[in-house]
Amino acid sequence: MSLPEGEFKIVCVKSGLEVQEGESGWTLAPPHDDATGKCPDVKTFSCKHVDDGQYVLLNKASEKTLFLREGAMALERVDDATADADALWRIESVDEEFNILEFFYPSEVIATIEGHAPFDKPRGEGEHGPRQLQAGGVAEGGAPELAPEYDLLDDAGHWKFVPVNQLKAAKYTIQSAANATVALQCHCKDPTPALAELDGSAKRFKWRLTPLGNGYYTIFNKSNKKGLHGGSEETESGSKPSVARKDASERAQQWKIIPHAFDDGCYHICCRSNFLALDGGRKGEVGTSVMLKDFSPDEPSHKWIISLCAENAENSCASDAESDEEANPLPDPAAAE
Repeated sequence: MSLPEGEFKIVCVKSGLEVQEGESGWTLAPPHDDATGKCPDVKTFSCKHVDDGQYVLLNKASEKTLFLREGAMALERVDDATADADALWRIESVDEEFNILEFFYPSEVIATIEGHAPFDKPRGEGEHGPRQLQAGGVAEGGAPELAPEYDLLDDAGHWKFVPVNQLKAAKYTIQSAANATVALQCHCKDPTPALAELDGSAKRFKWRLTPLGNGYYTIFNKSNKKGLHGGSEETESGSKPSVARKDASERAQQWKIIPHAFDDGCYHICCRSNFLALDGGRKGEVGTSVMLKDFSPDEPSHKWIISLCAENAENSCASDAESDEEANPLPDPAAAE
């Protein structure tokens, strides 16, 4: 399986144009600005894996499935197309590098799309033969082309599948899914990431997430001006994460944020360098030290709620926004009396 199941927008690699479904079929449209919010439904496609690298492609807006009928693309609304050979499209990744997080969980994948291309059955001929979807030479407003000759290396037939549920660059709180009243905090007086009772106005609870592509982010604390660090490839399960001067090129500071399979707004957070997940404990108790553990999508302690900060106006990535630690990250008990 080259592509994990999920919802994606589909982008022509060569032109940067995005697939959009209209009344008459697929067309190529200008790129959607991810910073403006949710991807439009006409550009959102559900990819369901059926068998042996073959998928059914369903548009979210029309709820129509893409078919290859008699050598031409067709859109039809059906309850279940998984048993129809005309609805099966082989999606073959052109990236040979294997990464366990990118293989099993939604990521950007560059792949080819080919219809009537089973591995375990003889391929048809003529109008019933295989067709590769290509758009490298297609202008805006045009429709993708169907080529009878398959070429894995020709970038005219390369498509980027981009998950539509990625988080935009902004400030967030990272709360325990077991107890949403506590959240991940870090500050200059105690740089060890831990759980504490959430104070939405305090910078120590605010983390700026910056997308790096392919589902990875840097996670930057607004109080101590440091990036969350997951350790090296040799880091063992049961270790604690730390913070360090932000370096987006360091794999230990690149975090895969994986949407939970069932609960909207919930995520798993895994370090790229070692595939270990942030673990906040099953009860989400105040004072719990966050750990790095072997990732399991079914483990409740690996589930986090990531929520936009209320004001979310201070999202500058300018260097001066990261230069100085917060002078007084914790409230003065005397001042509170």
